[in-house]
Amino acid sequence: MFYVGSDPEFVFYKGGVIPAYKILHQRNALHTDIGLDGEIGTAEIRPQYSSSIYEHINTMTKIKAEIQNLCNLYGVDAIARPLVGTKSLGGHIHVSTNTNKNITTEMVENGIKLQFFLLPAAHFIYGRELYQRYKRSNFHYGSPYDIRSDWGKNHIELRMLPTFLGLNDKNIFSIFNFVIEGMTYLQYNKIKIPIIKKYDLQSPYISINFVTSEKEFLSIVDYMYKFIYDKKLGFAIKLLKNINKHNSFIIAKNAHVTTLDKNYLGIVLYLSQLKTKKDIVLKRGKEFKVSKILSKTTVYIDERIKGKEFFAKSKYWASKIAKVV
Repeated sequence: MFYVGSDPEFVFYKGGVIPAYKILHQRNALHTDIGLDGEIGTAEIRPQYSSSIYEHINTMTKIKAEIQNLCNLYGVDAIARPLVGTKSLGGHIHVSTNTNKNITTEMVENGIKLQFFLLPAAHFIYGRELYQRYKRSNFHYGSPYDIRSDWGKNHIELRMLPTFLGLNDKNIFSIFNFVIEGMTYLQYNKIKIPIIKKYDLQSPYISINFVTSEKEFLSIVDYMYKFIYDKKLGFAIKLLKNINKHNSFIIAKNAHVTTLDKNYLGIVLYLSQLKTKKDIVLKRGKEFKVSKILSKTTVYIDERIKGKEFFAKSKYWASKIAKVV
């Protein structure tokens, strides 16, 4: 069984990139679900590891609800695409397995193959921006050879994709499903890809020259597309068939709903999507009540929302509140 985790990046934006530390300054930014990585201007999310793709994506969506609330509190948007102004964003996917046998080398080899198989789908989503993301890093960061394996035995980090946090739910699920199905398939099936060169597994950062021109890049994208269909690789064909281009790359747009109660972050998320025009504050109360003072509306909710019903109940309350405000 493979476990999956991720730490996709994003930026806060208002007429330009707002340094993330200015929004997250009151948080312990290294030990929270939303925090800073090595660069104080960029934020990232760190959902918990899971053996279930659905659970991992549900956790990501809950964190997106928290990002939405932060955007509403500070009057900013949140954007996740390969390049935002001068910022280059990443979207790392972590894969690990629980076994007494050390298969790190095998996982690295298979991870590099997976990242080449992913090129056609990634290029379809991001277009020219995918190549520009590589070029911006001088092809040292984010190429299909860029895998970290220094997190411990049987644990790798796939670093080819730009941030995927701004993709729609269907595309995010398709990508994670591709990674898990692909790692499982490659574990039992040996596939040789001619364009993969030798690399140094002793180094935690695999250093290899990737393509240095857009023409070379597009030729590899085309080669991998044909390779996938020629070899009848079902897990990769499924990704190419399921992936779509309907992505805004916007995680959250500043809206008029806020809360200081984590139980109501889901309501903030769905009410924000309804684009309410009034300033709404959600609070815990002994009964459901709406208090309107001038342009500000306070909604008291007599229920805590958590557990498996988080999304369903959040949608219910968002719909109920929208009808009365």
